[in-house]
Amino acid sequence: MLASFSMLISHALLSTNSFLVVDAIGRRFKTRLLTEVGGVNFLCPKLFAIGLLNLLIFLGFPGTIMFVSEVLFFSFFFDLHPTLCLFYIFLLYLVGPTMFFRSWMLVLFGNSTFLSKTIPLDLTSREVLVYGGLIVLMI
Repeated sequence: MLASFSMLISHALLSTNSFLVVDAIGRRFKTRLLTEVGGVNFLCPKLFAIGLLNLLIFLGFPGTIMFVSEVLFFSFFFDLHPTLCLFYIFLLYLVGPTMFFRSWMLVLFGNSTFLSKTIPLDLTSREVLVYGGLIVLMI
């Protein structure tokens, strides 16, 4: 019960923050095409920091609520079905996020075709407060 409740809370907070970050990127770059968006670390440093922290929490970085919920879940699941648990861990941490993180790394660190058009505004103080508050809740 504790593992499922923890996973429920972590999913709610992480999904909310992920959608807010994608919306912030979409509003600043006026597109959601990954080929158009890139180099957020050069253009919007605050948005880059929030996006990178969000990715670390999604990865299950130690000290975050996602890490705690995954440890609780897999420690219980390993007692029931050890081989199936190891298979799911393999899928969850090696196969699943490969393309997800590759696309996000291109957005955060890649070359931008947007630089030739205009330089977008960084996050406002209100947006930093909202995104940062969600990140503090997840840590």
